[in-house]
Amino acid sequence: MNLRALRPPWPTLFWLPSLAAIVSRLPVLGCGFAMDDAYNVVGNPEIRSLDAALSAFGHGLSAGDGGFLQALNAGYWRPLATLSWAIDAALFGLQPAAFHATNLLVHALCAGLLATWIRRLGVAPLAAALAASVWAVHAVHSETVALITYRTELLATACVLAGLAHAAGDARLGRPLPMALLFCAGVLCKESAAALPPLWALHAVLLRHRLPPTPGASSAASALARLRPLLPTFAALVSVGALWLWLRAGRASTTELPFLGGLPAEARLWTALAIQGLQASWLLLPWPQAVFWDLTMLPPALHASDPRALAGLLWLALLGATALGSARRRPLLALAAVTVVVGLLPTSQLVPLPVGAAERFLYLPTCGAALALALGLQRVARLGWRRADAASETEAPLTLLALLRLRPVTSAVLCAWVAMLCALATVRSADFEGDRSLAEAATRDHPEGFHGWHWLGRIALDANELDLARACFDRAAVILPGFAPNEALRAEVAARAQRQP
Repeated sequence: MNLRALRPPWPTLFWLPSLAAIVSRLPVLGCGFAMDDAYNVVGNPEIRSLDAALSAFGHGLSAGDGGFLQALNAGYWRPLATLSWAIDAALFGLQPAAFHATNLLVHALCAGLLATWIRRLGVAPLAAALAASVWAVHAVHSETVALITYRTELLATACVLAGLAHAAGDARLGRPLPMALLFCAGVLCKESAAALPPLWALHAVLLRHRLPPTPGASSAASALARLRPLLPTFAALVSVGALWLWLRAGRASTTELPFLGGLPAEARLWTALAIQGLQASWLLLPWPQAVFWDLTMLPPALHASDPRALAGLLWLALLGATALGSARRRPLLALAAVTVVVGLLPTSQLVPLPVGAAERFLYLPTCGAALALALGLQRVARLGWRRADAASETEAPLTLLALLRLRPVTSAVLCAWVAMLCALATVRSADFEGDRSLAEAATRDHPEGFHGWHWLGRIALDANELDLARACFDRAAVILPGFAPNEALRAEVAARAQRQP
């Protein structure tokens, strides 16, 4: 039997993750506008025409109510994301299904690009496709795909993955013009695309053996000579980054609402570590979750002995040890570990953010986890093959038959985990149907959180459901006593109840 003939062609495997991304998220097409979509899309005057959308290149996000939301959005400069919403509105009007379809297609594109990047790094095609498919169906990406506002993250990640795939497939680890254009497009969608230059630099350091050697040169001179062809791309990325920072400084302001504002520096560090530990746990079991985290749900870690801070420190130490320990012998594993770390840096609270923890913060970092999964699948399958065919002197290619020869326990655990991720992704899609379902899910999954009860109370008040509104605001007052906006709404509920016959 020709075992190589059992391998599906790469184009077929390229489409497998994209198809998995679409099929696992189809329920989002029935969702409406929810949460931040109310002011970023529905109430945003800049998406009503393409001319208005182009004006977004001159200032930060202008969506908001003139108060809290306006101040919050002033810290973001994401004109390409605004333009993408305007194009949807111009083509389809304010039809939520069209906006969700665009999100779904961009998510599918990201899954295909992820598989391409992993494959071009030298991983077996089937392992690359399966790992990217697991990433595509992972329930931790529910918020990112289901909320139209977070198309910013989808577009930025697509640009980063396109750049990494181009670098991995090019003899000089990327050409200056494509890399500069992709980097520019990414940071104009969201700041998380700033991860592209350091990730490209890691490709150059960890994969320098792919660069052509210099005959007759010493090892040190040869290493420098190998890196010399990368200088144009390096200069292009640095130039784009400097220009973006300069332009952004004049168009966006620093947020005045940091999540960890007012905490001492030491407590800020431990709390940031606790956030990393929490988000790391979502990779294995992304449930329950919420689309927002306030300090009642994520109280500060005030000392180093806090178990949550220790978990985060252990997680980052594990990634660091993996990167350092495998840099020479297994550079792809080191690249996977560092990709997770670099992807987390923009949301690590090094720069104060108004949000502590969020699903969307893991969209790009989990690409590194997908690479590690692909390497693991390749390794385990090849070991299983050699045990089953000890007479073979050469390492057989990774085929579907090789995967089927895995130990039954290994296969069962992996399949059960993937099935759980798919099920959770489907269940969570129903939570994003609209504001009410999302608020109800928040109170169901995190009854200790103030924001969910307060938000559900506001929705009930708008619908004149006074009994539900009173119960929600009373519950919120127990969690966070004396909060002025909540107390004002409690008084309004009481006044309305008195006016009713």
